[in-house]
Amino acid sequence: MEPRDGTAKGVRQLVEQGVVEIVGTRKAAKYYPLLQKGTVEQKLREYFSRHESMKNADYRILAGKAHRLTALRQLKDLEQRGLLRKEGKGKGTRYFPAGELLKNS
Repeated sequence: MEPRDGTAKGVRQLVEQGVVEIVGTRKAAKYYPLLQKGTVEQKLREYFSRHESMKNADYRILAGKAHRLTALRQLKDLEQRGLLRKEGKGKGTRYFPAGELLKNS
């Protein structure tokens, strides 16, 4: 029983540190890795050096198979930080580099 308690504590610490996100509860819970701030900018620059725009699905792959809702939250944060510009709605939504990301790509 003790190893399980240690595992739960370790997972809780990863969530608190922003390394993983839990989607769902109890047995249905799934764990998704989160990109760290410095890493995400570097990966976005690399991505946009080869592509004009990005869809949510593209970001999910870039972010290590992130959950769709996790990707939406992260993309919104990147938009608010001025690194991405959003165009369109629903399945037609595309993200383009903006601000500092645009200057350095």
